[in-house]
Amino acid sequence: MKKNKILIIGGGLAGLGCALELSKQGELDFLVLAKDIGGRAPDSSKVPPRATFYARTEYRNLYPFLKLGRKANVWKGRLVGKDKIWKPIKICLRHPLASLRFYFHVRKFNKHYERFALRSETVTQKQAFEEDAFILKLYTQSAIDYLRENNLTILQEELVGTLVRVTGFLRIQEANAFLMLWIWLNLVKNGQECTVNFNKLTESFSDKILTEEVSSVENLGNRWQVKVDSGEIYESEILVVATPINISQKLLSVQLAEFNVVKVYSVTVKGKVREKYSSGRYNVLPAQENDVVVVKNDDSTFIFCSTQPNYDLTRYFEEFEIIETRNWDPAGFFGKSLIDSKQDNNLYVIGDYHFPGLEAAFVTGIQTARSILSNRA
Repeated sequence: MKKNKILIIGGGLAGLGCALELSKQGELDFLVLAKDIGGRAPDSSKVPPRATFYARTEYRNLYPFLKLGRKANVWKGRLVGKDKIWKPIKICLRHPLASLRFYFHVRKFNKHYERFALRSETVTQKQAFEEDAFILKLYTQSAIDYLRENNLTILQEELVGTLVRVTGFLRIQEANAFLMLWIWLNLVKNGQECTVNFNKLTESFSDKILTEEVSSVENLGNRWQVKVDSGEIYESEILVVATPINISQKLLSVQLAEFNVVKVYSVTVKGKVREKYSSGRYNVLPAQENDVVVVKNDDSTFIFCSTQPNYDLTRYFEEFEIIETRNWDPAGFFGKSLIDSKQDNNLYVIGDYHFPGLEAAFVTGIQTARSILSNRA
């Protein structure tokens, strides 16, 4: 049996953010147990920056570890229906007053979100939500109700819902107002396609990572016992669970909150796209379909994403060669519950369970490390 002060389960951005901050602050008695490094985030040593992940200018903690690609451009998207194609700029010109009002709603949200993001570095994300009544209301309010309340329903499907669909893989009816406005921050902030340099990120604590999948967790009162698939057992005073929330709940045998799970099936192809999908960079498909988007890359390849595994590429390509497939199960979570990362008995549960941001997940790890160290001081 091996003992450490701190065990971190999970090698995604939340777990690695926690490990990095512990290492920076001189706390070296920790161990990361992870099935793999990176979780759902793309690894810069394996894939180039492409359209499935974006970084924005507010990603100040994660930014040093990112490799950046093309700039995100809302105006290069198109909603491709059966008989009609909608372009964002034409929708805005058709509804100028509503579009202008929505823009100012995004700017107002941005001011609150910037304070929320900074506050999340020093308190739990749940507490940061609860300290801002405006942000908290948005999190518990549906996007549909928000648009209706502010007389913006006219933009719901053709404009606002299109970006929510291609970015969050959700129908606008499934999103809360917070997530909708967070996605639309692309209007006021520069975003770029990105991957993560995990070699650089883990450089200072690579010897603290053990590639093992955790099979069980047991609370022994004043310590935690963790068993991995190889049969080895580890003990710690403090446990940080940084896996997807459905896995965290299973390991801990608790129901922390109710969430709906988003699953995404992605494929990169090289070939000839059908004429209908050949013009725009982001060809977003109607919300009533399970298929989500066809994205044109600069290297003559395409990324196709669907929320179902049994997709039919012949609908979108005349001829194609599959280069890479990647399935995110889960890709993310959405709900109206807030989880406090600090649980009982020296237990922390962290990650992107409130909204699917790379920086937000990373910061939950950083804040948790700071909380652990302050409690031990």
